[in-house]
Amino acid sequence: MLTSISHRLKDLTNSRRGSVMVELGLSVPLIFIFCMAAGDFARLYYHGLTAQGAASQAAFYGAQTHGQNGDFAGMEQRVTDDQGPMTASATASQWCGCPDGTEIACIDHGTTTCAGYGVPLAYVRVQVEDSFSTIGAYPRIPQNTTIRQRAWMRIR
Repeated sequence: MLTSISHRLKDLTNSRRGSVMVELGLSVPLIFIFCMAAGDFARLYYHGLTAQGAASQAAFYGAQTHGQNGDFAGMEQRVTDDQGPMTASATASQWCGCPDGTEIACIDHGTTTCAGYGVPLAYVRVQVEDSFSTIGAYPRIPQNTTIRQRAWMRIR
């Protein structure tokens, strides 16, 4: 009786071929899910960087001269040209303000002055929005999200 138990224990400890297959069968799906999640995170990061770059390019275009700061269609076209594989939408606007944070209408830019400062500062602002969908569905992580990036620059 004692010898049969010891033989069974030896057989269990010496049988490694089956345990490797079980470990492989359990770990491969987990590794695949982690790689897919990492790929989705990389895609999300790429879309965010592309949206930020497109917004910055459009704001730079609008801030070059006073003639281009009202060319909102041209700024939005810059986003379309620079967006790559995204299908983003852009909104360009202009705002003026004093150094103390008071915002004023840009129409009054030439006639209004800031107390103790002088002529208010004029800026262009571009907001880019893009919808992003993950490849797979993950628990507690939304499958669809909106990427929003903004850029603003002072008009020269």
